[in-house]
Amino acid sequence: MLPADRHRSNSMSRAGIGNIYLAGLMGSGKSSLGPLLAERMGRSFIDLDEAICAADGRSLHDLVAAEGWLGFRMLEYDLVKQCAGRNDLVLAFGGGTPRYAWNMDRLAGSGIIVLLTADLEVLAARTGGNERPRVNANLSQAQDLARILAEHKDSYLAAADIHYSTDAGKSLEEEVAEILDAVDAFVAQER
Repeated sequence: MLPADRHRSNSMSRAGIGNIYLAGLMGSGKSSLGPLLAERMGRSFIDLDEAICAADGRSLHDLVAAEGWLGFRMLEYDLVKQCAGRNDLVLAFGGGTPRYAWNMDRLAGSGIIVLLTADLEVLAARTGGNERPRVNANLSQAQDLARILAEHKDSYLAAADIHYSTDAGKSLEEEVAEILDAVDAFVAQER
């Protein structure tokens, strides 16, 4: 049996697990791995930041410039509530979603949270040309990521059911297969 077929055959064992949530800092691989993971699981994929911008009708940069990060977080919470009521999603969190208790309280019990991690140097290299607004606007991308991690690492770790490193140089297919194995192991352990 091919790896893809093996993971498709396990889909019945994943019935009733709720959503799969991908958490991690910007550049950890949420938006790259999410669509492929959703396809392999026969689920819908939502990138939370993209969904917020689509619902609002503005780019992330314009939205944050006009409403500030608090305004953005309020829109995020509205979508988190909607997603938590479903059970057929792979949802890529925004980089900051797990840092806010109101999001995590709302998502509690609605799925499995997979924390995607990578070394700061890898994250900075992946996001170096990114024009997204920074949480700490006066810092470089690398400094911003380092500060966010230093201040919020515990929030990310506490939120996660599964931890997965994306900086081992594997293909997206290999990473998705390993994440599916981790999900299956987590489900088996919880039952």
